[in-house]
Amino acid sequence: MAGVTLNFLSIFKYSLILFVVEVLVGMASTMLWGADNYKSQPLLDYFICQYLPLFLPSLLVLSYYAKVQAHNTLPHLVAVVSICGFLGFIMVSALMGKWFVSPLWFIDIPMSALTIGVAMIIGRSLRKG
Repeated sequence: MAGVTLNFLSIFKYSLILFVVEVLVGMASTMLWGADNYKSQPLLDYFICQYLPLFLPSLLVLSYYAKVQAHNTLPHLVAVVSICGFLGFIMVSALMGKWFVSPLWFIDIPMSALTIGVAMIIGRSLRKG
């Protein structure tokens, strides 16, 4: 990515916005369905209760950012999602008192890539529209 100039202030701003949105949605979904209820759910129900509520607001935030960020959209979105994920990793690790990597990281990473891809498409179409 030689020659790519990133707008670090906007990346940091949207990373914080995305982090707050994901924390609020995660708290709301945990309050609605309960934390212990996830263990007994089938995988599809878990996916619908856990990932879908996070996917949609994240998609809104990232799509808007993709619309606003006309140049070098992909590196900006990747940076925002990476920083947000890193903030989440740090916060959860601090709360647990040890380094904690989600046991579902193999689902989280493709979901993040899917969110970035769809947000780029939506943002580009909103920019042209």
